[in-house]
Amino acid sequence: MTLIEILVAITISGIIGLFLVRIFQVNSQVMTGEQKVMMMNSNARQGIYELSKNIRLLGYDPMIIGSSTFGITAADGTSITFTADNNSDGVLGANETLGYLLVTGTAACPSTCIAGLVPGGGGATRIVAEDISASPAPNVNPAFCLQYTFANGSQSDANCATTNNLPDNNSTTLSFDKVRKITITITARTDGVHNLSKQFNYETVSTTVMLRNNLPV
Repeated sequence: MTLIEILVAITISGIIGLFLVRIFQVNSQVMTGEQKVMMMNSNARQGIYELSKNIRLLGYDPMIIGSSTFGITAADGTSITFTADNNSDGVLGANETLGYLLVTGTAACPSTCIAGLVPGGGGATRIVAEDISASPAPNVNPAFCLQYTFANGSQSDANCATTNNLPDNNSTTLSFDKVRKITITITARTDGVHNLSKQFNYETVSTTVMLRNNLPV
């Protein structure tokens, strides 16, 4: 082989090598980005699962004591506190108050998270879903929203943008015991931009919980 042939072969090999390295880099970026998306999806769906599972117990009162002991104790568009007689003894115990709220900028959650009250924890909370964020235009979805439907058919704001028609015990038609169903919406965001697109990804999940335990006795 002549020197020219060797140089040509080295050049071609170098070009092919660079091409293969680029393919490897792109595949690595795609895989890392998709891992972020998978974590985001899991985060959002785990959050909606826990909230719907526990909120469904709201007002559970197997002893039918017929009072306001068990049910919603506080609620607005991004938080709710409620009680349920989980041990079926007819008495409100220390571990029978639950709740969820939107928190931002805490030691446990530097970003925005949904926190759950620790039953019997004296107001302590734990993180239920991380990296909660409203999605951008054109398909804007709220970061976290609790929409209430009342016995008379009225509903609170679907985007939790205002305090319109939120539960209020000072209002006969909107009192806590008049809430018949709650629509839960959670929008999660990837914990960083996608390695390939250089943009955040968003996942919005929503479910409606029928409050069969919140009916008057």
